[in-house]
Amino acid sequence: MRVGGTICSAGFYQREAHALWLGREWHHNRLTMIVPHGCGWGHPPRDYPLWDEQRAYDCLASMMHQGKLNAPGLIQPIARLQDMPEVFRLIREAPDKVIKYAVRF
Repeated sequence: MRVGGTICSAGFYQREAHALWLGREWHHNRLTMIVPHGCGWGHPPRDYPLWDEQRAYDCLASMMHQGKLNAPGLIQPIARLQDMPEVFRLIREAPDKVIKYAVRF
């Protein structure tokens, strides 16, 4: 990270960060850390009431519809309703292969 840079947390971390040197990296480089919007867990977003869960959803759906936000492979598989038993089998037998799935009607 460059001096004066901004770090954006991109996930939910479940282990300790033993390799994070706050004295050397954080203070000397004067870093800023932000956390994404992340509605949920019973906590309103930091910029509430300007943003809420519905506005965030609407914004993301609109950006994806306009082609401004693309996440190839994130929603995989996209299956027909009659193929859902196979999707559920895949989730049960190989959960690391299914991050999100969708049903095409």
